[in-house]
Amino acid sequence: MFVISPSSIMNRFSRAELNSTLRPVLLDNETILAIQDNVGLYDGNEKAIGYMKGTVYLTSHRIIYVDSQNPTTNSITVEIKLIRGREFY
Repeated sequence: MFVISPSSIMNRFSRAELNSTLRPVLLDNETILAIQDNVGLYDGNEKAIGYMKGTVYLTSHRIIYVDSQNPTTNSITVEIKLIRGREFY
């Protein structure tokens, strides 16, 4: 689990822009570092409804979640610079 900086809690995620093949549109000078399928998101200890199965892209700038069932509406991104730590369970 990643911990987001407190000042950005309300604005921690933004909608991910996807191309015609439903892959994320990358920013200038952004590269994909890793891809993981069958990922569900959690909000604290609770499963995030609507974000239970998708693909996560770790890039040089962001973490991008592309939802498998509703990619055009439930795909989100967070900038790596907003992450201040991580927790393991």
